[in-house]
Amino acid sequence: MREILQAPICSRSDFTLALVQLCIDTGADHYMILDIPNTASGGSARVLASNWVYDTIEIIGLDLIARLFGTSLVTFAGQTPKPVMPRAGGQLSEALSDEQGLRLVQLGHGELYCLRLNAGRQRYFALLSAKVAGRMQADAVMAAQLNCCYLLSEVAAQPATSEAPNPLSERERECLFWAAEGKTAEETALILDVSISTVNGYMQQAIRKLAAPNRAKAIAIAVRSGLV
Repeated sequence: MREILQAPICSRSDFTLALVQLCIDTGADHYMILDIPNTASGGSARVLASNWVYDTIEIIGLDLIARLFGTSLVTFAGQTPKPVMPRAGGQLSEALSDEQGLRLVQLGHGELYCLRLNAGRQRYFALLSAKVAGRMQADAVMAAQLNCCYLLSEVAAQPATSEAPNPLSERERECLFWAAEGKTAEETALILDVSISTVNGYMQQAIRKLAAPNRAKAIAIAVRSGLV
């Protein structure tokens, strides 16, 4: 089994780079870390970290992705990870339709691993995926699952006074801030001395990172979460 990561997680950048390294170690192309509330508590699934293309989340739907983790497809820590092939024998039928499974494959997710993560008393979920089925190795994914638990525990163990991981870059935060102040893309471009297309690009990245359905929702999430 691969070694557990031991580098301290002191910033959002450290967290993201560690997840990118896990993808390299496992052969995965994409990662997504989710906080999914239980049915009794209500609320919607929240993306903690992801390198998924925004349009893929939009097309498949975050709620549908979250449904995967309420099925028998989930691997708990210590178990041998189970690969899920969207095209093979209707494995996703517990959560997604055949059409949605096919769409996942078309969008670059030909093999999936659905992993339950434990970080202290908190429970999270990880979705690792590869474009080509059979690329990821089960032993590497098992190590990655333990590493994800370690990473999340490191984040949770940071002092309350330290800055919480922020998925947004400085420019993305600035664009959201001025949008929240009622500025148009044109006005924001003048303020930041960049092009309108650059502002729109930052906004689209912010929308994707916050897993928001649109610009207005991304602004609301950012304000409510104290990100801007």
